[in-house]
Amino acid sequence: MVSAVGNSGMGQTSYWATQTNGQTLPNFTMSQEDMLKQINATSSPTIPTSPTILSEDLRMPKTWKASLAFDAKLPGDIDFTLEGIYNWDLNPVVVSNANVYWDGTSTIDFGHGDIRHKMSNYITKSNAPDKQAHQAYVLENAGTKAHYASLSFQLHKAFDFGLDLNASYTLQTAKSYTEGIGDQVASAYKNYRNSINAVNDNETGYATYVAPNRLLISATYKLKESKNVTNTFSLLYDGYQYGYLGSYSYSRYSYIFSNNVIGDGTGPENLIYVPASRQELNSWNFVDNGKVNGEVYTADMQRDDFWTFIQQDDYLKNRTGQYAERGGAKMPWHHQLDFKYLRDMSIKWGKTKHTLQLGLDIENLLNFLCKDWGLYKQITGNTLLTYKTNKDNVGEYTYNLVNGARHISTSQNYESAASTYRIQFTIRYLFN
Repeated sequence: MVSAVGNSGMGQTSYWATQTNGQTLPNFTMSQEDMLKQINATSSPTIPTSPTILSEDLRMPKTWKASLAFDAKLPGDIDFTLEGIYNWDLNPVVVSNANVYWDGTSTIDFGHGDIRHKMSNYITKSNAPDKQAHQAYVLENAGTKAHYASLSFQLHKAFDFGLDLNASYTLQTAKSYTEGIGDQVASAYKNYRNSINAVNDNETGYATYVAPNRLLISATYKLKESKNVTNTFSLLYDGYQYGYLGSYSYSRYSYIFSNNVIGDGTGPENLIYVPASRQELNSWNFVDNGKVNGEVYTADMQRDDFWTFIQQDDYLKNRTGQYAERGGAKMPWHHQLDFKYLRDMSIKWGKTKHTLQLGLDIENLLNFLCKDWGLYKQITGNTLLTYKTNKDNVGEYTYNLVNGARHISTSQNYESAASTYRIQFTIRYLFN
């Protein structure tokens, strides 16, 4: 709706009529000229500065899906299931910015072999007739590299005395051009489109909403107390890579600059290059970055802290000498144990069975038992570096602080309502 109305590229005007602003409510008319006169829109209307354009070759997105499953009965009357799923995205729709371009030759040399495309803008505030920033967002189809794949294993065993056990493990991965997050095309162009070069290059990255590994284990025991009373006890363990970056939850995240470093002022922050060694960092032009605890945060201190962070980080220490990938870093494992108790009290009245069910649910039982257990992890910060050019057009790095402190660890406990236990009591009346 925003693109169809606000970003249509058509001349627009706004008219507000309220009980207090003195404007009169226009009368409905089939005459366009009369309506424009009533709302005082006969003068030059405002031209939107960021129209949304549909590519001439735009095609509807499609998905090709294939799945294969295998079921078997193992010794001991154990049910075994193996399932594989593969999705291939065809013609996924992405947002590009036609006002941003690479001239084919201009580059930015960050040193240490990190050379990237330098982007330019056709229209800027300085050359625009209205001295406003103009963009031209285009909805177009990307390539054929976006996909999803998973492999799941499941074991199930039901015992005669009321115990039911189930365990499953899932491996999954997904690559995407964009995650489609944004209430407007401008935000869909920028949000989670972190790349090495330009957004318009449509680089792929790991989908941040797909957990690479997930383990589920459940145990349910039914105890028949009498003919009309049954107790059910259940435990569910859920372990997967999931955590928080700021106040938002993801399964993957990216290590990025704190700014766009290739000249796209409307684009997202770029992915960082991970140094190959501590010695290589000596050639990076770091400058002092304020003070920490009253002490100047010198260039060498930043180099040491950056390398210390890399070596303790599970992803970066295996990515040295390469660019970080979008969504390449995996969230720490989160372990959660849930408990459920049901008590069914039934009575037969005529042909109808009436049941009063009392229930108790404890989500995150581990946190209920100990305040330090069952907590989500929160990434301390993923915007590691800032890169700017000084008045002499020389590039300078700073290693970012986190809340005024030196950044040397990947994660911390996420102390919020999301990490705490929850208890729910239920009463149900059932009849059949």
